Parts: sequence; structure tokens; C-alpha cells
Amino acid sequence: MSRASVREAMRLLDEKGLVVIRPGAGTFVTEDVVEAIVQAFSNLLSDSSDGVGDVFEMRLLLEPHVASLAAQRVTDADIERLRQILKEQNADIEAGGTGVAYDTAFHFAIANTTNNSALVAVTHAVSDILSQSREDSLMSPERSKKSLHSHVQILAAIESRDPEATEFAMHEH
Repeated sequence: MSRASVREAMRLLDEKGLVVIRPGAGTFVTEDVVEAIVQAFSNLLSDSSDGVGDVFEMRLLLEPHVASLAAQRVTDADIERLRQILKEQNADIEAGGTGVAYDTAFHFAIANTTNNSALVAVTHAVSDILSQSREDSLMSPERSKKSLHSHVQILAAIESRDPEATEFAMHEH
């Protein structure tokens, strides 16, 4: 491989945020490589004409497994946080709101429960790409209530610390 090819590859990695080139000092892997990879991934999907459909498909594959892992790692404090989010989601829906902020917070809290920074970052990236779709979907009071009901079932499975039931509940959601 020629030096020109290596320089070009390093330049591309620098553009993607995976490495930092410091003239006179060298090339270094980015401190937060997970975030850089997720950002590159997010850019790729949002630039694609099939991006949103692909992200929905990925979400369907990813979220049940994230929830399953959360059920294995959940703490009592995590459960209390999830309960509080659902209480707030319910109050928002009862007051005529969509509950969308709490819907998003619930999914983020589940991802955070895994204690896996890569899964948390990917969950945030997927949510960012699908945020408009989520908002549109929850405009219907029926859909907001259905989402809340699904969240209650997911939380019940997490509380029982049953990974399979949690995975199933999230898949059905």
C-alpha cells in the first residue's frame, strides 16, 4: 500500500471523526470513538433515500434486545425512574397531550439501564432520526394511550427481571 493511499485513508477517518490528525505529533484515535461511529452511522442513514425505513427495521431488531439486557441489569432505582416517567406520561396524556417527551424518555431510560454506552448512543441516534415519525404517530389520542399501555407491560416485564418477557413486550410495542 502506498503512502498516498494511507494518507487518504487517514484523511477520510479524520473527516468521519474517528481519528484526529495533529501535524508534527501524529494521528490519534478519537477519545469518544463510540460517539464518532454513531454519528457516522447516523449521517449515513439520514443521507440514504431508504434511511427512515432502514432505521425502523433496525429499531425493530435492536429495541427488544436492549430491553432484554435492561431486564437483566435493572436496579431498583432504575425501576423507580421508569415508573416516574410512565406516571408523567399518563398525566400528560390525561391532560390532552401526546406524551411524546415521556415516550422518548422511557426508551432512553431503558437503554441507560443496560450500562452499555454504545447501545445508549445508538438508541439516541435512532430516536433522533425517527423523532418526527414518533411525534406524528402520537398525535392520535388512541395511539398515545396504546403506547402508554405497551410501556406499562414493558415495565412489568422489566420489574420481574424476565429478559424473555421483556423482549417480547418490547417487540409487541
